Amino acid sequence: MKNISGLKGKRVLIIYGLDHKYFIEDFLGVEKQNVVNAESFYKTSEQNFVVDPSLKKKTLDNVSGAKHLLEKRLSKGYYSKDFSEQLTHKAKEFDVWINYLESLN
Repeated sequence: MKNISGLKGKRVLIIYGLDHKYFIEDFLGVEKQNVVNAESFYKTSEQNFVVDPSLKKKTLDNVSGAKHLLEKRLSKGYYSKDFSEQLTHKAKEFDVWINYLESLN
């Protein structure tokens, strides 16, 4: 990530797991880089993505499992108060991701 400053003005596609999403977005925000969705790389009419059903299931299982684990840890005071407050806010986004994943073909 140290070399990200050399990529200013260039489009970079980063594929990552949900657990890294916030770290990457926070870092790029500090670097004053814009974060865009993958859809912006393609015109809507050109998007004919077909998601393998087994990949979709594994992804949904992983995201759902991460949500469950986070909720469990938050309820048991696993994290510091400040970090817990941040995670509580971000935990609400899991349902958005799950709904999106379920909508994929």
